[in-house]
Amino acid sequence: MFHADPFVVAVALLVGGVVGSLLPVIPGGLLSARVGGASVRTAAAAAGGGLVLAIVLGPVGFVLGIFAVVFGLEYRRHGDPRRGGRAAAYTTVGILVSAATQVVLTAAVLAGFLLVAP
Repeated sequence: MFHADPFVVAVALLVGGVVGSLLPVIPGGLLSARVGGASVRTAAAAAGGGLVLAIVLGPVGFVLGIFAVVFGLEYRRHGDPRRGGRAAAYTTVGILVSAATQVVLTAAVLAGFLLVAP
């Protein structure tokens, strides 16, 4: 049977959970932006725009900011509203899916801690 200090097990679970929850989130937005046709610079600008609107409007502002920045920059870049809308939709959905994945993985880490706790 496995015998270890509970503190060491808890720290290992915490580190593993943090790394595991960040890995799918980081490339999610960038990958979805690229699939939708947006540039990496557009995705980075969208993250900034989303954060600014998140301060004002909360989570809804984050989503609206991302969509608006990607659409605006891609429309300016290509002059095609359909292409800008497609890139904005892909980027927004990708970021939402990444966030949902992070919630699930964070809940799994919490469940692991609750199972280990005495």
